[in-house]
Amino acid sequence: MSLRQALGLGSDKKVRYAIVGLGDIAQEAMLPGVEHTGNSKVSAFVSSNPAKAEELAKQYGVQHCYTYKQFE
Repeated sequence: MSLRQALGLGSDKKVRYAIVGLGDIAQEAMLPGVEHTGNSKVSAFVSSNPAKAEELAKQYGVQHCYTYKQFE
């Protein structure tokens, strides 16, 4: 197996992330960084602010948003 295959590069497989907390670090570093990789995708947000989560979900194409009360 090549390094590219081991990292999931060049395949349709993606590493999926849920971002817990949508503060400055998530918005300025994590979200742009994940989008930049090419082999990763943000699948869910967990936040105390549902309006912020929905707004960012539209911007980044994230389908699932949860509150901290829903996060076990």
